[in-house]
Amino acid sequence: MIEELAQVTGLRGDKAIVEILRQSGCHSCEMKGSCGTGSLGRLIGFKSRPLLIANNQRLVVGDRVIIGLADDAYMLAASLVYLLPLAMMLLFAILADVLLQSGDAAVAITGVVGLGVGIGVSGRIARRYFHQTLSPQTIRRVS
Repeated sequence: MIEELAQVTGLRGDKAIVEILRQSGCHSCEMKGSCGTGSLGRLIGFKSRPLLIANNQRLVVGDRVIIGLADDAYMLAASLVYLLPLAMMLLFAILADVLLQSGDAAVAITGVVGLGVGIGVSGRIARRYFHQTLSPQTIRRVS
């Protein structure tokens, strides 16, 4: 399970609004001065987006909680989001090459169209089937 520390910032009906508390290993890492990841993180910054989660533990504003996301659902969704568009791009390009027998530009353009179709299809599948499984759940309160 992927776990993150979050703080309750508001309540909305039977839901709690939480924000992930930024945790960075860069401050304690031995490579902090020469690592590009830490530099990139400082340059880009961290923008927290509020999440709406079920308030099944009677949370109140200010509570710190550990929220979690199941590994298998996360991996399946990541595969869907990355692999399906790639597979569609390759499929469209191969079909264009075999069926159209035109130049490389047409195959490349058709491949890009397939990538767009794959992104659209994976987004729809993710919204429809992974909405509940990819919703973070409250694991426990942190004292």
